[in-house]
Amino acid sequence: MRRETVSGVALILGSVGILVTMALHPAPHSLDSMIRQAGLAVGTHSLALASIPVSFIGFLGLSRHLESDNIFVPAALVTYAFGAVAVMCAAIFSGLVAPGYAIGASGDPDGQATLLAILRYGGHINQSFATVFMFAMCAAIIFWSIAILRTRRLPPWTGWLGSLVGFGALIGVLVGVLDTSVGGFGLFVLSTSAWVVAVGVALCRTEGTSSSP
Repeated sequence: MRRETVSGVALILGSVGILVTMALHPAPHSLDSMIRQAGLAVGTHSLALASIPVSFIGFLGLSRHLESDNIFVPAALVTYAFGAVAVMCAAIFSGLVAPGYAIGASGDPDGQATLLAILRYGGHINQSFATVFMFAMCAAIIFWSIAILRTRRLPPWTGWLGSLVGFGALIGVLVGVLDTSVGGFGLFVLSTSAWVVAVGVALCRTEGTSSSP
């Protein structure tokens, strides 16, 4: 199979995994609801964690396809990798640490106040990691889009679309329209994934290098 096809499919699958995660993402409003939804939280965030390396494989292939002396290509990949580590930490805290800790500590009635305080603190940590990812993803999309427009190794419309999505999402994050709530982050993921899927399809349609020896 061609390297570009593998990369394009990886981008599409990674995006689908993240979209499914956000579609099924639980939104607990109390300790009891968090405990009841613990299984769903673990499952959805595990899917997100599995999608991150799949997406990275796709973005690595995109960068190799755009390979040139253009500084924007490595800048995009490094920026995305930085953000991927941040969102991985967010998924671990939100989907694995918090539900497990809540279940383990819920049997102590005297420790409820302490438990809630710790979970709130963990929520702030999770939101901080998610915010880092949002800024990094916006920057990476902008860098890749500039590289696409400069190298012309993918259809130019993907570069223009990426510029629109990247700058639009960045403005949305800065003004608070796209925040780290389930709804705000879900909208961010939906908008950025639209570009990622478009690039994945474009990669699959290119005439590129075979991955076989």
